[in-house]
Amino acid sequence: MDFIVTFSEAVTGVDASDFSVSTTGISGASIVEVKSFDPFYVVTIDTGLGDGTLKLDLLDNDSITNNVPLGGTGSGNGSFFNGDIYTIDKTAPVVTSIIRASPNPNSANSVDFIVTFSESVTGVDGADFSLNSIGLSKVSINGVEGVDPFYIVKAATGIGSGYLQLSQIDNGSITDKASNKLIGAFSSGETYNISKSSVNFPQPNNRDPQKPAYKQT
Repeated sequence: MDFIVTFSEAVTGVDASDFSVSTTGISGASIVEVKSFDPFYVVTIDTGLGDGTLKLDLLDNDSITNNVPLGGTGSGNGSFFNGDIYTIDKTAPVVTSIIRASPNPNSANSVDFIVTFSESVTGVDGADFSLNSIGLSKVSINGVEGVDPFYIVKAATGIGSGYLQLSQIDNGSITDKASNKLIGAFSSGETYNISKSSVNFPQPNNRDPQKPAYKQT
């Protein structure tokens, strides 16, 4: 990533030794290159490993000058520590759970699942999920509502009695705020027991089937 360092006027003597990278939660960050567009300088940083924050500081060692050293003669008097801070996020999001949000067993025409992600994400819609069912037909996903990182997926329970489970599909559409794409699918969520069938018992017949009714003539 790049930082733009702006001086008040054209200067000379700017190189990597004039800067330092401050980090939290990150290891191995370093300065890769310093390009001059005097009085602007672009400092390119290797962001290292891990997630956290990163900031570029200017350390005045009197090497930067325009006839007069930066900040005046004396090391440190021209240092700058108030630059912008980057948040570094290299960890891809994942689904951590899919649980029932409606009673179970259930006989309703629609039930809800709560899908929880490991962090805030975007791009979540019905195409990111599929329904697995046993004994049911014509099940479908009816909609997705989000209160990030939690999403409610509404599922039509279709026809019949059986079991219904929601799975998350990795189709590349879900990303976090740092544009890291979601990794992997999730297919081990909770299952609904859907019961819509009712047993119709035959009505009792008071006649003895072996004795036909007598009809007087």
